[in-house]
Amino acid sequence: MSPFTPKVESLLESYKIQDLRQAYEELSNSYRKKEHSKRFMTSTLHRISYMAVRMPATFAVCQRIVEKLTTAEKEISTFLDLGAGFGALSWAMDEAYPYVSKTLIEQDSETITLGEKLELPNSNWRVGDFRQSTDNTTYDAIGFSYALSEVAPSERASILAKAWHKTNNALILIEPGTPEGFDVIAQARAQLIEAGASIVAPCTHKMSCPMTNNESWCHFSQYVPRSKSHMDIKKSTLPYEHEKFSYVIFSKEPIEDSQRTGCIVSMPLKRRGHVLIDQCRAGKIERVTIAQRDKKSFKHAKKSSWGDSWENAKIDP
Repeated sequence: MSPFTPKVESLLESYKIQDLRQAYEELSNSYRKKEHSKRFMTSTLHRISYMAVRMPATFAVCQRIVEKLTTAEKEISTFLDLGAGFGALSWAMDEAYPYVSKTLIEQDSETITLGEKLELPNSNWRVGDFRQSTDNTTYDAIGFSYALSEVAPSERASILAKAWHKTNNALILIEPGTPEGFDVIAQARAQLIEAGASIVAPCTHKMSCPMTNNESWCHFSQYVPRSKSHMDIKKSTLPYEHEKFSYVIFSKEPIEDSQRTGCIVSMPLKRRGHVLIDQCRAGKIERVTIAQRDKKSFKHAKKSSWGDSWENAKIDP
């Protein structure tokens, strides 16, 4: 259960389930028509239903991505959340870094009002548009969670440059795991590598991304359990869902490219007697075969997941 779930469930008690369903259906229809933005949420019902259905998934994704920062042993004491929404990324940072000071910038004041009711520790919410920020304060880490794709493509490079200038260490970008979401990530990756950034994850290299201008795109999948209220609002019979996402974490500290470690870029194919893994390594997508006779590697491969790192093994021709 997410740390904010009891507070969300308490907020839902004031509303009828049929009203919440209708509100979420309106938001879903607008998304399918490409009319989506946080500003489309014009009522409290829109915001509450969105919080109940989407925040568990975005939090689970953010939690998984922030783990990459802790694995890389990044020291974070201050964090800036740009386009924070209800604060899913900041909640993930709070779990990984319990004493981190969090500043959340969100342009919708009613979203902030609801976000504050979840009682995120050590947090400072501010009404503001991150596109127009003139604040020169620096932070150990800065994050955009499902936010950068909501601004015009012509504005993104400038916004990224300002965020990169303001971070002392890490910059986190998260987008939906769609071709469009990956395109935002890929463009940002190229821009900041040129600016001297290193990459913490998911890439193990700074070469050109082999998945741009390709039929496939770099994205990952996160398992998300659904609460009863979540299922009721979505009228779902499944107690879980899989959230697709694309992301990149940049660092100002130098990180050597790894020639032996790849990133698993699709679900491993676990067959009888062998496992097939598609990995991105040194700027190429390569298929790795791990045979059962290689007991140590085979055991590791059987437990591997989409998005994990993988040590180089025999590569299929």
